[in-house]
Amino acid sequence: MKDVAELAGVSIQTVSRVLNSSGSVSDHTREKVEAAARDLRYTINLAAKQLAAKHSTVVGFLVDGELRFGIAEIFGHLQKTVRERHEYLAFATAANEQDQLLDAIDYLQGSHVKGLIVFAPEASMLEFVLARTSLPCVAIAAGVQPRHNMSVVTFDQEPAVYAATRQLIEGGARRIVNLTGDMHCEDARLRLGGYRRACEAAGIEPDWIVGWGWANEDGYGAAKQMLEKGAPDAIVVGNDDMAIGAMRALREAGLSVPEDVQVIGFDDLTVSRYLTPSLTTIAQNFRELGMQALSELDRLVAGETGQLVTVPTRTIWRETTRIEA
Repeated sequence: MKDVAELAGVSIQTVSRVLNSSGSVSDHTREKVEAAARDLRYTINLAAKQLAAKHSTVVGFLVDGELRFGIAEIFGHLQKTVRERHEYLAFATAANEQDQLLDAIDYLQGSHVKGLIVFAPEASMLEFVLARTSLPCVAIAAGVQPRHNMSVVTFDQEPAVYAATRQLIEGGARRIVNLTGDMHCEDARLRLGGYRRACEAAGIEPDWIVGWGWANEDGYGAAKQMLEKGAPDAIVVGNDDMAIGAMRALREAGLSVPEDVQVIGFDDLTVSRYLTPSLTTIAQNFRELGMQALSELDRLVAGETGQLVTVPTRTIWRETTRIEA
């Protein structure tokens, strides 16, 4: 709404009156605002607003990127929880492109959703969405502050990685390497930060390899690069998918896990407990996150102010480390 106001040369309050058909506005001003809204593809779904007031049972879920890794787990739990509430989930993805994001926003607003739950790995994507909708929003995001009409639900990632790395150090590991995820994402930066803090507190030189993404092949490639400098005592990896790829690279190099190199992942994907050896990982409670996101959306629809909700994590010590559970 702010962008529309700036382009039209009017106040945000005037834009609100035009788009909501409330209050007195001159025809000339109305035309300027409507033209600016069209140029910016800003839409306000009045049917959705009316349905929200009558307790719409449709929740919008917008994902910027592919439905993979932890977000796939979030989607599954969110879908199940929505069904348990006798509600419906309207879902759209966008492949990190503005045109696709605009189409996704239009689709969800046209689906009469009462509000949006937005998975936002990058802050710029979230800002783009917020500038183009007046619906209540819950951001599943890291490093973002809540607003009047937006709550933020996140995990305590940095402290979790700090604690897990600290336990590796206390168990005798000295050369510990971090294989990061995509550093464009705040999640990767927070996880790296926890690792670095633990190393520095113990007087150990941090060492990390920047990953190109979050997939198996990214972990595999980062581990191959790491091994050019020799095998470490342990690796702390950006997520479970990367950890699986990294363990493949370790096996190919003739190294045993955890005898030669200990491995910690992040997410606690279902597959992680069935690997051989089973993967030690920092577990995110995806079901709890989904429930909190829906609860926050209910609060916002009821007119309450957005807030920050942090869901705790825990380390599950399995067979890829030599730490007693």
